[in-house]
Amino acid sequence: MPLITTVLCERPIDWRYGITLFFNAMRPGLWAKHDQHYGSDFGCPVGTPVRASVNGVARIYFDEFGFGHNIVLTPDEDKMGWHIFAHLSRFAVQDGQRVRAGDIIGYSGNTGNCAGLLAGLRNGSIVERLIDGAWRKVDAKTGAVIDAGAHLHFEIRLGGTTPDKVVCPMFRRPVNERGQQDGYEYA
Repeated sequence: MPLITTVLCERPIDWRYGITLFFNAMRPGLWAKHDQHYGSDFGCPVGTPVRASVNGVARIYFDEFGFGHNIVLTPDEDKMGWHIFAHLSRFAVQDGQRVRAGDIIGYSGNTGNCAGLLAGLRNGSIVERLIDGAWRKVDAKTGAVIDAGAHLHFEIRLGGTTPDKVVCPMFRRPVNERGQQDGYEYA
């Protein structure tokens, strides 16, 4: 079991969207490589703006059977790990672009391994197509758009692609009507 630590950063998605699967959740048999969920899932519609959690450089990646269309943000501060934004429907940044915390970097989606749709991707009954500038899952026979499982998966990794430290994100809550910060949210 990797060491667990926390990192304070900005919440990558609007506060009205709740966390549907928390960091470190145990789901035996759900994932092929491990039973632990190393990120936080925010349930939201396809196309919801996703914001940079810290200042840094955004890199664009694609992993058909995993994170789908995703951005890996390398923060300016070394101790903050890699910030991964997965299952995106589209990007709002260029590969290698410098971003600031709060900048829109992409839009939520259901690309990659989302909502039990992996089997359909593997057998060809579900495909991902670019529709009106956004990557969407569609039924290969009918062309019907499938929005099941749309969410943002947000993960922080320290120590490379296989984390030796698992990171629990901690987000600053917005300022309340009295002008005070309402504390923190652990994801």
